[in-house]
Amino acid sequence: MISGVTVLRRLLVTGLTGLAVVSGLLVPAAAPAHADPRGPAATERRAGAPGSVTGYGFDACTAPSQAVMDAWWEQSPYSSVGLYTGGSNRVCQDQPELTATWVRTQQRRGWHVLPIHVGPQASCSGYADRMSSNLATAGQQGRAEATSAVSIAAGLGIGRGSTLYYDLEDYDLAPDDCRQAALSFLSGWSDALHDAGYDSGVYSNIAAAITSLDQANQMSSGMV
Repeated sequence: MISGVTVLRRLLVTGLTGLAVVSGLLVPAAAPAHADPRGPAATERRAGAPGSVTGYGFDACTAPSQAVMDAWWEQSPYSSVGLYTGGSNRVCQDQPELTATWVRTQQRRGWHVLPIHVGPQASCSGYADRMSSNLATAGQQGRAEATSAVSIAAGLGIGRGSTLYYDLEDYDLAPDDCRQAALSFLSGWSDALHDAGYDSGVYSNIAAAITSLDQANQMSSGMV
């Protein structure tokens, strides 16, 4: 979805209602020579992106070359990289670098890999491919996108236990049918991922899906 390189300033959340796990901030490009600000977790090897990570991350429309990845690793405090792995609304369809070998190399280097799927967007958004405003249909669409995301992730060597993130771009929270459909979609996404042995994540603006998820969490907990 994103053109060029973008610092992860939106929030990544895990699960249906979610817990913020990564918040990237703009920082100086060069890390101090005397210490690695990424800490011990930066070199912890994982099969994809299960669990959580605290620190700096960036994403790119296309997966960077190895030379670029090595430069980021050596000259920055970043330890997480978001990859746009698939979906109907992914802008950069050509991904020559994005292979199972590339993913495995980054994991061995110490990168925390964050697979991001960009499929249908909210029914009230302006995107060409949108989810249905019907709750049941939206839920089914969410499950279908999860199935697609799992297939793509498996092909990249990102296996069970990893977190797959759905990129849900900005939408108007006021129309109740739009907001509820988006939540139904994400419920279907999460349920299907859990059935497949993956963890569910959402990548969105705090003023859009993150707010909707937080409100739904509070309501289900009897907090509002």
